[in-house]
Amino acid sequence: NHVYVIPPDADLFIENYTFKVITPRSGRNKQIDVFFLSLAEAMGERAIGIVLSGYDGDGTEGCRHIKAKGGKTFAQDMSAEVEHMPLSVQAAGYADFVVPLDQIPGKLRILADALKT
Repeated sequence: NHVYVIPPDADLFIENYTFKVITPRSGRNKQIDVFFLSLAEAMGERAIGIVLSGYDGDGTEGCRHIKAKGGKTFAQDMSAEVEHMPLSVQAAGYADFVVPLDQIPGKLRILADALKT
């Protein structure tokens, strides 16, 4: 029931099930990859990564880590305003679900319910 946004000048990690903000960021333009890697390590098969509109393919490597740990990944379909990030995840074969933005909440609800059992 929360949405957390990574500050533009920081990296975000999960450490001991707690968000940790590191400033300044690592210098790379890969904030999503950095976060997804820590998410995969912390949550394993319970990790869910969602890659929406954006540039530079950020999120692709992180989705690889999430899938390697048994988690699930989403990539926004061609409705993304800037398609680079979701297309990169799809092209690499790391997207479990490729859906329009408005369908992601319903799919997340189904996944969350399945994880409760």
